[in-house]
Amino acid sequence: MQKRRKIYGVKKVFGLSGRGLFTEMWMENFLLFACAVFLSWCIIETSSGLWQWLFSEKIPVTGFDWFLSLGLLLLVPLFTAIFFYLRYGYRKPVACMRSAVSDNGTMFSRYLFLFLQYSIVSGG
Repeated sequence: MQKRRKIYGVKKVFGLSGRGLFTEMWMENFLLFACAVFLSWCIIETSSGLWQWLFSEKIPVTGFDWFLSLGLLLLVPLFTAIFFYLRYGYRKPVACMRSAVSDNGTMFSRYLFLFLQYSIVSGG
């Protein structure tokens, strides 16, 4: 987290726009979550025979499953990126660099958001 904070601060100092910063944050979270959703679907599809054997019934994949996956794939990275963008997007570059060096005690909220994201990812 501290490395990411420093990277965002340095990018702001070198003139990265707010839109570019948000796009970078969203793409990073989107790719991470897309890999997790893909892995989840692979596990679901490869273990479908086991579930069919255990329950003696085939569990179909419905449209709701696709909408849920697509919704999570788009919304979870968006909410995660919005949090970090609000944290860094409106700060002056000097304030970003200063907080990257001295801000050691306020990591709880970031860890909470990452914990929620990763628990959804691993539970998906």
